[in-house]
Amino acid sequence: MLVRKKTPRIYTPAKDVKDLTHIFKAHGAKVAFRYYRGKQLLSMSYAEFSDLIVSLAAGFDAMGLSGKRIAVIGESCPQWIATYLATIAAGGVAIPMDKEVAVPELEGFMSFAEADAVVYTSCMNEKFKETVETHPTVKYFIHVSTEKLSYLHSEKVKEFDDIVALGQKHIHDDHFALKTPKDLRRMAVMLFTSGTTGSSKCVMLCEQNVISAANAACSSVDFCKEDTIVSVLPIHHTYELCIDIAALIYGMEICINDS
Repeated sequence: MLVRKKTPRIYTPAKDVKDLTHIFKAHGAKVAFRYYRGKQLLSMSYAEFSDLIVSLAAGFDAMGLSGKRIAVIGESCPQWIATYLATIAAGGVAIPMDKEVAVPELEGFMSFAEADAVVYTSCMNEKFKETVETHPTVKYFIHVSTEKLSYLHSEKVKEFDDIVALGQKHIHDDHFALKTPKDLRRMAVMLFTSGTTGSSKCVMLCEQNVISAANAACSSVDFCKEDTIVSVLPIHHTYELCIDIAALIYGMEICINDS
């Protein structure tokens, strides 16, 4: 009987989200993402992405959002993934949400999850116009887009880049550094099913779930850092997010196509 030898998998397994940021940083100036903002094609290196996660986690800490529940919704982009990982790294609970769901249902999900903040991209700008003033739990609405919103006068509305800049200052002043998590089994993610077999249900995951799934994907598939993957599934899908994190562990380039 011929036994086929398994191809060696060359990657650094992650222990937690803090460890992920070190793995990403080690890939340096290599391009992590190519993505569109409007009609402009942009890129982000691994070092920039690692710094973005840490700065955003620090920004959340400076706003009193460490350990809080933060929803993230919108088109696929590096800022979406950075929000998801930064929330977990800051000891909070990430709540990935489907941008195609009707606003009243999204508002209900955020109330059920007791979300303290929501980070969203341009597709939600006008949809959240009324939600800003009426939602009972969300204290901050953080938008990624650069366009000026008609409801920017609200104290609840913050710009994503401003939170990152706040985090950078927080780090510079020695008020923040990522900590190794004490409990990898604490709840770190609340996600909502699509409801194909009935009403939507809330599923809870821990940081260990997130990291173990990504490591398992790395060990199961013969990836290499010269590979390029195209991200086409909705970013809030657990499978899509897991494969993206696995690709980032390997040092692959991710081309985002969110139409």
